[in-house]
Amino acid sequence: MVSERLGIYLEKKGISFYAIENALNAGRGSISKAVKEGKNIGSNTLENILNLYPDLNPTWLLTGEGSMLRDDDFLMDKSVQAYPLKSDYSMHHQQIPLYDLEATAGLIPLFTESANNIPLDYITIPNLPKCDGAIYVTGIVCILY
Repeated sequence: MVSERLGIYLEKKGISFYAIENALNAGRGSISKAVKEGKNIGSNTLENILNLYPDLNPTWLLTGEGSMLRDDDFLMDKSVQAYPLKSDYSMHHQQIPLYDLEATAGLIPLFTESANNIPLDYITIPNLPKCDGAIYVTGIVCILY
């Protein structure tokens, strides 16, 4: 079972249940309870675990096949070619317009009717790639590239 294999990985790596639950912003005891009682772990949580621990082999975690850890060749694969975008450079200082999406009634009008859309304010995030603006999304700020 996936939760049992996760428990084996955490034990081998010396990672406490408290540490993984904090790193995942999961409820206190949620991972430990799943591991100890053999309960299912949701797909979103599994995806976050695999992102958090890149050395954990997803095939082994999900099926039990193969080795628990990814080999160094996979983690250090030099054959993967990265193709940077024009916006893949950080700007030390830029003023990012912050828009009110509710007042605009959608993302498309925000950019097509630019004369009617005056930013609420401007924000600055150091060393952020060049971006067009930011909007609030359910209480958080979303940066638009």
